[in-house]
Amino acid sequence: MAEIINALTDGVAFKAPAHMSGPNVYRFKKQVMASFASEPKSVVIDFGDVDFIDVHGVVLLSDLCDVIRVYGIRAFAYRLSEQLQELLGEMELVDDLGDVKPEEFAMLTA
Repeated sequence: MAEIINALTDGVAFKAPAHMSGPNVYRFKKQVMASFASEPKSVVIDFGDVDFIDVHGVVLLSDLCDVIRVYGIRAFAYRLSEQLQELLGEMELVDDLGDVKPEEFAMLTA
């Protein structure tokens, strides 16, 4: 993940909670939003440990993407499982970056 952050100057990185249920994603959203005080140019979210996401988690993740869009920050999803790639892709929350690396996805926030 350090490679991605180094490639994106002034970026911040976060690990998504393993269980992305409503309360966990709500706390995660608050943590990401708190980082906006440092005016990052990008946010990288590592989904490598995520093994569960419920409907409340998906809704809050979508809300987080909306907030990131409002702040004009680029966001990237890192290490998405195939299931999360499909789910978040169907919800139009991520897009494949093509030539970058297969485990990196742009979060559709802008």
